[in-house]
Amino acid sequence: MAKLSIIVTIYNAETTLRRCLDSCLNQEGIELEIICVNDGSTDNTHDIIEEYVRRFSKQFKAVHSLINCGIGKARNIGLENSSGDYITFVDSDDYVEANCYTQLLTQAVDNKADIVVYDAYQVEENNRAYLAAIDFSNEGEITSKQYFLSKPYVWNKIVHKSLYMNNINFPEGIWYSEYACVPLLAINANKIIYVKKPYIIHDHANTIRRELKFRVKIMDIVKAITILNQNRDQSIFTEEVEFLAYQNILITTVEILNYYNQDQYLDETINYMKKYFPRWKSNPYVILEPKYKVSRADKFYQKKHKSIRFYDKLLHILNK
Repeated sequence: MAKLSIIVTIYNAETTLRRCLDSCLNQEGIELEIICVNDGSTDNTHDIIEEYVRRFSKQFKAVHSLINCGIGKARNIGLENSSGDYITFVDSDDYVEANCYTQLLTQAVDNKADIVVYDAYQVEENNRAYLAAIDFSNEGEITSKQYFLSKPYVWNKIVHKSLYMNNINFPEGIWYSEYACVPLLAINANKIIYVKKPYIIHDHANTIRRELKFRVKIMDIVKAITILNQNRDQSIFTEEVEFLAYQNILITTVEILNYYNQDQYLDETINYMKKYFPRWKSNPYVILEPKYKVSRADKFYQKKHKSIRFYDKLLHILNK
């Protein structure tokens, strides 16, 4: 059986870390290493990690940074220190099902797959929602294009390490670093499997708290999409990158900017779409989207965000 490296990137996670690490340990019949990358934590995280290294020296490896370098750098450090045949990542506030990696690694080895993608549960304020990894596919073997459109998270897939060795690194110093590189793993993947089952519980509470106030760093999604577009195979994935830009910029990011009345950044975002993805409305994936969703995105594209804002406020008053 192949070996699995679980990379846990950690920053000030003393309240959730034990739950995360215990769940990673709860896997039978496989060889695994759990690499804890402590990204400059200032709480009790360091001591908790060292406790697990002492108790489970065969499974655990620790890398401590004295300063907070960010998630991209922490993930790259984890990759550099990994020795497994396959790689997966877990956030320190997440936890996984018992023996999930046993099942997933078996799927990968038996099917000679380079990537196995799987679903998750996402927890928001004690509500658990099913989070499908792919919207355009059934379970089983999928194409590289279908994978390219999957949720670009690192914690809902195991990947043969050789794919990361093909100059796939996480951009450092930006949010959404996974959006810039995880889809690119499809370029050199010979076989990709989708398992339609939730194996990981992604605790979204910290992300929600982070998004309660506006941060300019949300504009990093533009940087991530730019890097993705520059590094993709120029002969393919054109429509897929365009659709990801529509989804993550013209749908998600503009809504946040509009909510916080960030007209300057809204204009910058729309100008970016006009320059690099002016034909997004004719994209074959966008055509399949609900009409109301595309219509709202188009209004933002036409820079009618003030009218959208007025309409939203009016609708809120009428629904009270």
